Amino acid sequence: MIIALFVVAFLFVTQTWLASLLAGGREAFGDDEVGNAFFTLVQAASTTGWMNAFFAVNVMAAGFANAMAAQAATSRLLYSMSRDGQLPSFLSKISSRKVPMAAILVVSALSLVLVLFFVGQIALISSLVNFGALFGFCLLHVSVVWYYVVRQKSKNYLLHLVVPTLGFLIIGYVLFNADALAKIGGLVWLAVGAVVFAVNVFRGRGVPELAEEPAND
Repeated sequence: MIIALFVVAFLFVTQTWLASLLAGGREAFGDDEVGNAFFTLVQAASTTGWMNAFFAVNVMAAGFANAMAAQAATSRLLYSMSRDGQLPSFLSKISSRKVPMAAILVVSALSLVLVLFFVGQIALISSLVNFGALFGFCLLHVSVVWYYVVRQKSKNYLLHLVVPTLGFLIIGYVLFNADALAKIGGLVWLAVGAVVFAVNVFRGRGVPELAEEPAND
């Protein structure tokens, strides 16, 4: 695993360096190019045939792999939440091969709808995804303080209070300056989640209890 991480880091740095050579002194990209700047450079530096071949290989190598990984992870999350009583029970049904088929089909249908709806709006969907991820990281920093400082009475204030607080402030600043439509979409999605949580609490489901492990300061 460590070797793989070093290989990925080396390839990323090499690719970024090669892209900077192709930039030809260009220092900035427009708002519609910033999410696909590397492809813009490839298009400018190659013929149509090489460009199409690069795009095709990139889609097969990265697009399919990333989509499958994201869909599998999301479907597993829905399956786990359904099994814990937080989502409708049909999402916890598995096939004969122990695959959460219902959750996979639901995620596939939602992905198809989103792809059709956000055609030509890659910047918006990227901002929306980033908003959700960054908001999750904000909650992660809050949970660190709550768990270690409030519940476990940890005295390691540097790691358990100062560091997560700084992380929360930095990520919060990025969120505050995110795209307006992304913030609206993210807040709507959070509202939907809050409604689902409220319904579960009203029905007596609440949050499933997890076994706690002793904290290591």
